Amino acid sequence: MVNAYSASFVRRMQYISDSDLRNKPADFLAVLGKHNFIHMLLHPIIWTSEKDNIVSMLAYALSGIIRECDHEFILNPAWKERFPDGIPEELLNKLEDFLNKS
Repeated sequence: MVNAYSASFVRRMQYISDSDLRNKPADFLAVLGKHNFIHMLLHPIIWTSEKDNIVSMLAYALSGIIRECDHEFILNPAWKERFPDGIPEELLNKLEDFLNKS
């Protein structure tokens, strides 16, 4: 097994991450042009959410996760009785709005 955070990967080569939106696309492009070996940590939700701050990105991600889970939850009789057409979109929008305002 190889530890992706061992010195070989974070000290002996360039390490860059998009965690917490601390690096932007331009930062990654700059690193790509300067180093032969690069260790990158990327989170797809950051690149697909089109949000510019961590709170908005996480609010978007959370509502997306709930939407995905709803497809499985609907198989549960209690859930299906409560939400026969799936979780209402307006409820997810309210959740996203609440998280963005808090």
